[in-house]
Amino acid sequence: MSWSQFFTIALTAILSALFANFATYLKEKKIRNENASVKYKEEALSKIYTPIYKIVTRELYTPKGYDGLNHEQITQIKGFVDNFPEYCTEELILIVNDLFDDSTKLDGMAKMGYSEPSKVDGNNRLYNYATEKFNSIRKELGMITK
Repeated sequence: MSWSQFFTIALTAILSALFANFATYLKEKKIRNENASVKYKEEALSKIYTPIYKIVTRELYTPKGYDGLNHEQITQIKGFVDNFPEYCTEELILIVNDLFDDSTKLDGMAKMGYSEPSKVDGNNRLYNYATEKFNSIRKELGMITK
């Protein structure tokens, strides 16, 4: 066997080992990223979307159906968003802050006797957003959805 054949065999073995190790590294990295993504979605579901979903659907099955959120309910939702902003989309933060500001003004007017206590989210913007996100995350995680 000549040196060139030996060199070719050795080089082939080294390159094969490097390629196999690199492929294994890429596969493990992909698995780690997928696991991190699943964990993040599970956390977002449990800390943000499930509590909000429970609040917005609480009175859904009454004869009146969903007709908005009172000041106490939107304050609770704002608490979840403020405590866990890392799990919230910018859209959710904006919706909740807008509704909270409106609710605070309406609640202040009611306390001063200028109006009756009013609800916010009459256009179902938060309701639709929260229920869609709740169901889409559950679907992505392989859970039962509507």
